[in-house]
Amino acid sequence: GAVKYSDLTTPAAQARLVFRSESISGVGELLVGETTYAATGRYRRETLSDAQGGWGMGADLISLPIAGSYAVDIYPGDSAPAHEGHSSQEVVVQQDSNDIDLSLKRKASLSGTVVSYDNRAVSAEILFDGANAQLRAVTDDDGAFSLQVDDEQTYGLRIRPIFANASLAPLMLSNLVVDGNKNLSEFQLPQGVSLSGSVETVQGLAVPNSVIRIWCANSDCPSQETLDQVTSGADGSFQLWVPKQ
Repeated sequence: GAVKYSDLTTPAAQARLVFRSESISGVGELLVGETTYAATGRYRRETLSDAQGGWGMGADLISLPIAGSYAVDIYPGDSAPAHEGHSSQEVVVQQDSNDIDLSLKRKASLSGTVVSYDNRAVSAEILFDGANAQLRAVTDDDGAFSLQVDDEQTYGLRIRPIFANASLAPLMLSNLVVDGNKNLSEFQLPQGVSLSGSVETVQGLAVPNSVIRIWCANSDCPSQETLDQVTSGADGSFQLWVPKQ
């Protein structure tokens, strides 16, 4: 097959390809006493594309153990443009030979800073929720963060203070459209008020791992729809933070 950059035209030289499967059926049988069990196995194989983006040819021919679905991770080579990034694809392998084309994904660099309502740098966790993955960054001592995401995608953004900044309310935004490298400027977290409680059944038993979400329904609400969202602990307890009015 061949590997191309995100423009689907330019060959991607020296891209690293990782073929993997966590569970391959039909690789053998295991006899225990008088019972025969079908054995499953794992598979992992790496190769590099050549100068023309080709792979799986000659001595580098990849022979997969059985037909089926495989995950393929594609990593750009050292000479790739900075905006080219890792991608993961699922390929379906038929019997005998297969010609499979793969491609990298175009990435965008996002940066910004997080400060408190009184303009202090904030230690915070930043989560970008995309259609295919969740990406995470943490601010540095100056409240700054940066990370790479898939370009031309829409994300949900969650900024939650950590450590000594627990008196601040989180910030949640939806429909953040990424269309190239950009500085997201400054995010200011409001002073927060804590709301706590627990989730129980009608019999009084704790309900762990419940999702608790709070939002504002008034006409003068902040621009964000959801004010906070957490998951209950093992004992059903939770703690939310909302802006102090």
